[in-house]
Amino acid sequence: MTCALIAALGALVSARVGLIAGALAALWPNMIVHSQLILGDSLFLFFAAAGLYVSAQCLLKPRIAYAAAAGIVFGLMTLVRSVGLLIPFAMVAIFLLVELWRGHGLKRAIGYSAAALVIFAVMISPILWRNVTNFGTWQLTSQSGTHFLLWVVNYSKSIETGITFEAGSKQLQDKLAARLDEARKSKPELNDFDYSDIAMGLAKEEVRNLPLLVIARSWVSGMMMNFAAPAIVVDPRIRDLNSGSFMNMAAKGTIERLVVFLSQNDPGYLAWVIFGLAVGSVVTLLQISGWLILSRENFLLAMIFLGWIVYFFLVTGPVTSPKYRLPIEPVLIIAQAIAISTLVSRFWGDRAVHRGT
Repeated sequence: MTCALIAALGALVSARVGLIAGALAALWPNMIVHSQLILGDSLFLFFAAAGLYVSAQCLLKPRIAYAAAAGIVFGLMTLVRSVGLLIPFAMVAIFLLVELWRGHGLKRAIGYSAAALVIFAVMISPILWRNVTNFGTWQLTSQSGTHFLLWVVNYSKSIETGITFEAGSKQLQDKLAARLDEARKSKPELNDFDYSDIAMGLAKEEVRNLPLLVIARSWVSGMMMNFAAPAIVVDPRIRDLNSGSFMNMAAKGTIERLVVFLSQNDPGYLAWVIFGLAVGSVVTLLQISGWLILSRENFLLAMIFLGWIVYFFLVTGPVTSPKYRLPIEPVLIIAQAIAISTLVSRFWGDRAVHRGT
């Protein structure tokens, strides 16, 4: 169903792009490798693709039905993973700006936007209500603090100081344990959200001690690694060849850490990494070319795709793995399909018909 949605999204560009995108999606390594992670990843990817499709339809052909569908789909997506919480608000802002640019009245745009946001709020309200009544918090998840402290802050510090990720994690966990012991003096029974809030407070203190350039560098390096990391190396059969841990290397900077990780690893694993990077380089060139072609022919859709990519890379931060690229794979697949479609057009001497805004 996700592959079919990607094909339908590609068909908004042209019928041939839709067919190519659907075929690529069915053969896409990152989607195949992670297809067994049904609840966490495959389901989220399905709702992400559905949300992209109905949002693009609503922007290209505004309908109240598309706005309502966007609220439903993004609500379900956020219930699977709270990382999607801000997407509906971003889409509404884009919709309002586009309607202003087109010279349409704001009355209809505000009505559609309100419908989408109200339905989205209804979709996530059961979780919010449970958390407010049981734990006294408006947060959707209790994992934010520990994620930010033990992954984002820890990875940034390890890149700056050169210590291993494991050693940095132990230091932060010891500090967190001391904070929790102190908090239990006034509240003996801490719930998961209390734990998260204390971890987030410690994370903010640790961030203040890090130079802004270090945080920015770790964020950018994480984004680049997530974009370039070959999905094939996380296949269980190839991962068994891996004799090291990239995040646990004792080296400063992403490049130095990557060199140490690869130079000390199994030759068989290294060969697969080189193969994946070589194929990935060609694929990336096609994707960039496809996006540039789309930006000339359908600027609005190109900007939606670019914003989608930037959003997920920003919220993922320095945490690296090909699986964090999953939400943007529909966009990358369509960009590659556009490039392939253009090459086919030139080879056969015809010209694909693309829909404008």
